[in-house]
Amino acid sequence: MNKFKTLIMAAGAILSIAACQKNQVEVDGLTANFDLSANPCYAGDEIHFTSTSTGGKKPYVCEWKVGETVLPSKEEEAKYTFAKNGTYQVVLSITDDLGNTASKKKIVVVNPAPIEDAGGLEMLWVGRMEGYNAVSSPAVADDGSVWCTTRDEGRLYKFDKDGNKLVDKQMFEPKNGGKAFGIASIDTDGTVFIGSGDQNGDAHVIAFNPDGSEKWSFSEWYAKSGDPAPSYRKGVVAIGDKNVYFGCCGNSGILASADKATGKRNGFCLPGGGGYTGIALSKDGYASCYGGMWGFHGVETSVLDKGGDSPVQVKYDLWMSDKIQETPKTNPESAIAALTLNGKACFAGQVTDQKGTRIYAVCAETGEILVNHYVEDNSGVQDQGGVVVTPEGYLVAALNFTSGQDDGGVIMIDPSTADATGKCEVKGRFKVQEKVAGSAAVDKAGNIHFGTESGQYYVLDKNFNLIVKTSLAEAVVKKNPTDFNGLEVAKIWSSPTIGDDGIVYISFTEANTKAFSGVAAFRPFNRSNTKFCTGLADSEWPMLAHDRRHTSRQL
Repeated sequence: MNKFKTLIMAAGAILSIAACQKNQVEVDGLTANFDLSANPCYAGDEIHFTSTSTGGKKPYVCEWKVGETVLPSKEEEAKYTFAKNGTYQVVLSITDDLGNTASKKKIVVVNPAPIEDAGGLEMLWVGRMEGYNAVSSPAVADDGSVWCTTRDEGRLYKFDKDGNKLVDKQMFEPKNGGKAFGIASIDTDGTVFIGSGDQNGDAHVIAFNPDGSEKWSFSEWYAKSGDPAPSYRKGVVAIGDKNVYFGCCGNSGILASADKATGKRNGFCLPGGGGYTGIALSKDGYASCYGGMWGFHGVETSVLDKGGDSPVQVKYDLWMSDKIQETPKTNPESAIAALTLNGKACFAGQVTDQKGTRIYAVCAETGEILVNHYVEDNSGVQDQGGVVVTPEGYLVAALNFTSGQDDGGVIMIDPSTADATGKCEVKGRFKVQEKVAGSAAVDKAGNIHFGTESGQYYVLDKNFNLIVKTSLAEAVVKKNPTDFNGLEVAKIWSSPTIGDDGIVYISFTEANTKAFSGVAAFRPFNRSNTKFCTGLADSEWPMLAHDRRHTSRQL
């Protein structure tokens, strides 16, 4: 009996030790993890997965899954080729030798295969500007001089036709760190108009003489008591025959007419949100603006010109969202274009709302919505760009992108084909995984020019075939290695400006250190080294603010 008891006790001890050992495995823990050879990667790449799991008792039995696909490997290494771009979930599940299990999930971003370079840029000159964020597009005067700004420094620059710097000055003394968001526009006599000042009462519209001296400054906004002080955002001063038109934004925002010789205000109105974007003038005498999240507005210029000190009535307010009280509301930064559609003078633009990116066109006189086209497979929030018009009357819109998707780039629609819902026929779409922040520009042959925040410059022919895709930074450094030493990415927020002689001008900013910006003048060439741009397209609105002087006026 004692012998039997001894055996029982020994067996119990063995079981106890085994249990302790098993408990020790559980205490140590089994943790699943793995490394990837690349993340993000490109479509078509073979990606290797390597387990870095710890704990438990080896060997491990592995199960690898990409989405719903189970890979054949049961080992601690596996591989998979991603055929299409997108976002994928990769899961490693492991089982150790004692039956313990653990798993790890990771997201892999698969980008579209990169677009090969094509053509290039013959850089004529490039001028350095101090400060970050050159968001404004260059304006070109009749004598070939080029005017532009840097936002964060609030500086105004003028270069002559050969790139020599003639003006470099702070536009005004900010009260509270005001910045220069405005885009220069130039009258036939060389007067330069530009809005400046971000917030806290810093909003101004300033007229400069051709030598850069101040002609007049406007700040007669009449903010309501208790409302935020007016600000000036991304916009252009529209130039009429005798008057200029501009707006400030915010709860106290206005749209105003002023005598372009003196800066004296003629009249104003109070659209919801004010004039967040630049003003556009239609040929039938209407002014439009986008009041930020509060909608799209139109008013007769003849009424504004004679309004006096009392606010005039806005002709129409359009809430460009079905759910204006929800968040997010419409994105407010699109530049507006004017065109003729079905015999009617119209305004066109784009917004981003709860459903995605939306291209619209409204009757300038009545506000009737004639185009209401949602871009399929695009939800990237629209930036400061907008639409332009081709010689055929098509609308070209700039697009942002979403992560892992090539839904950025440009799209071209035919507004004359709008159905009862406002949807139009798509004439072309060029996809890139890059953000096109500015508007495109169309040259005489119908080629479409645009830049990206990744620093690439593109040109497509009218059938959306690629002519040029090249790094702006490389061309800039090659031309001026002294002033632009260390420039790796020439980030393009601005829209291209095409001169009468086919020279293209664009602003850019250094993206890494944020120390400086620049403006470049160049001629693009195709794969055969042929320079093909001969001037701006003969269309109703071929580029941002209509023309090289940025009059923002439909002729």
